[in-house]
Amino acid sequence: MREIYFVNGCAGLSILSWFSTMAGAAFVDRLPRRTILMITVSLFIFFLTLAGIFNGLYANDIAKKAMGYLTIVTIFLFNTATGLFLNVLHNMYPTENLHYTQRAKGMGLYSFFQSAFGFAMTYGSAAALATLT
Repeated sequence: MREIYFVNGCAGLSILSWFSTMAGAAFVDRLPRRTILMITVSLFIFFLTLAGIFNGLYANDIAKKAMGYLTIVTIFLFNTATGLFLNVLHNMYPTENLHYTQRAKGMGLYSFFQSAFGFAMTYGSAAALATLT
């Protein structure tokens, strides 16, 4: 039964991320880039603080069920903020800041490092977590 909830939660998170990214793409040209970036950083700090508080209370056996639900809600809100604000900027911001003659090389380096770190996070996290236990 728990597997069904996990699969539905992952599907729901993916669908929510898609909708929030589409909504973010609708207004990205109407707000200044720095404003969007500062909103993103502020929301990330807020939601990560909330997640830390909820997880700390959960670890200390204080309203475990409620803290578990609140942690899941915080994860969904964090991913909504990511879709609305950060996903719409991460390819535009480097392109706008690079000079025209450096744009192709800069975006190539950006794509290389983004893929390299994504690969490390995907395949290296399991090995790192296995050594911790």
